[in-house]
Amino acid sequence: MNNKTQAFFAVLTVLIILISCSNDDDNNPQTCNNQGLAYELNANGTIILAPEANLTTDLFPNQSTGVVEIFGNDSNGDFIVFTTDVITLNAMGTGDLIIGGMPNDTVNVTCIATDNVVGGLMRFELSGNYNNAPIDGEYCVTIDSVNP
Repeated sequence: MNNKTQAFFAVLTVLIILISCSNDDDNNPQTCNNQGLAYELNANGTIILAPEANLTTDLFPNQSTGVVEIFGNDSNGDFIVFTTDVITLNAMGTGDLIIGGMPNDTVNVTCIATDNVVGGLMRFELSGNYNNAPIDGEYCVTIDSVNP
């Protein structure tokens, strides 16, 4: 095999490896595009972020159904509170969401990942309507406290 043929196969091998790799984080629930909260409200294409550093996640696993509460400020300065009892892996249900001074509303929730320990990861998909506007988002947070 000459040098050109070897170089061709080397480049081909690298391309095959790169093409076969996926950057889709839904295949690995323990990996998140954004740590914290990322959501789109009003379907206008604007993504609002709340970095993990701005959020507190409290897990209450021993209540009758178990509850998680996540609260803090997003990048617009709006205070956000989210609570749900959807805390088991692959569970679906609803959660309550408050953004800024807007009223509390119910959104659809799917639990994608949960470690249930301090320092562990919790990941939720949010969808539906918030105050009559479409909302789509994802929480990917670290558990700050686990309370009885």
